[in-house]
Amino acid sequence: MRSMGIVAATVLAASGSVASAGPLPQTNTFTVDCDRHETISGAIARGDVHKPLVVNIRGTCNEFVAIRRDDVTLHGDPAATVNAPNLDSDLVTIEANGITLENLTLTGGSYGVRQNHGFRFMITNCVIQNTRSDGIRIFVGDTRLVDSTVQGAGANGVYLTRGGSFGASNSRFLDNASSGISAYLNSTVSASGSTISGNGGNGIDLGAGSQGAVSASTISGNGADPARFGNGLSGWGGSSAHVGASNVITGNREAGILIAGGSTAYVFDNTITGNGGNGVTGYFAATLVIDNGNISSNNGHGVDCSANCSAQIVGATIQGNAGSGINLAFDSALMLQAPMTSAGGNGGSGLWCFDKESSVNGLEWFSGTVGLTCTDFDH
Repeated sequence: MRSMGIVAATVLAASGSVASAGPLPQTNTFTVDCDRHETISGAIARGDVHKPLVVNIRGTCNEFVAIRRDDVTLHGDPAATVNAPNLDSDLVTIEANGITLENLTLTGGSYGVRQNHGFRFMITNCVIQNTRSDGIRIFVGDTRLVDSTVQGAGANGVYLTRGGSFGASNSRFLDNASSGISAYLNSTVSASGSTISGNGGNGIDLGAGSQGAVSASTISGNGADPARFGNGLSGWGGSSAHVGASNVITGNREAGILIAGGSTAYVFDNTITGNGGNGVTGYFAATLVIDNGNISSNNGHGVDCSANCSAQIVGATIQGNAGSGINLAFDSALMLQAPMTSAGGNGGSGLWCFDKESSVNGLEWFSGTVGLTCTDFDH
């Protein structure tokens, strides 16, 4: 009998442990009609904080919103507007994990969205606009932006720092006063299928050890404010950029791409055309790898590599630029590799070396005129 009791107790304990796992918690779902003076903040405070929460929002809301509980979705039903009562505070503050904003227009505030430390933060089909400072500010944490627009910010469209990460797909960063996207202090940016245009400063700015990857995107017409830098993409202070396939970088006030201060860029199969300065600039110990692509009709050199810059160019077409196709200066080095790089029809030489301290290897893989001062690595 005693052994049977032990077995029964064991079975009950086992069945109890299975039951305690149970199904996933049910979702709390509330509807807020702002036109009837209901509030998003009131809905967030309702229900069991251990359960996911969905707030369906209707109408136009005028309030600041702070989300400090996990697994919250704010959903425009089908679309809704949230306006900041003033520009002194941040419109939406995120201090939790698993947050989603969707189908919303967010207008005003100091920052439109402030991401303090949360992960799994998603913004889908939203417009963030007309903020006093940055449209989205990311302090640490991770943010994803899908099919959304950030426009008219009084500073950067998106600014991230302290190792924050940000990914954008099929989104737009338009007419912000400073950069479209700015990453600082070891932060990480990716953008695909997106448009970064008409911003006052750089289209994308990577600084102080940050990393960026961009593909199938348009970076155009940046540098609208002459008091700011105006490059399509800028990397400085030991940062790195992977400028992947099928980007169009055009019409920016300064360089299409500028890499400086020990930073690196891998530029693969892009169209870099019609920029107000050089197509690609590298200086102060920059490293450039340019693989295929078209660098044309820029108002400076096609590629300018100076001040201990190193460049590797493979199979690019560099033509119709106002200066030289490729310009080397101040102890810089160029390696050309198969397939052939073509640099014809530029305002200067196809390849020009400003000083004999700069050197070239692989001229057999170059089609274009070469300045007499260019020497190989052995000289």
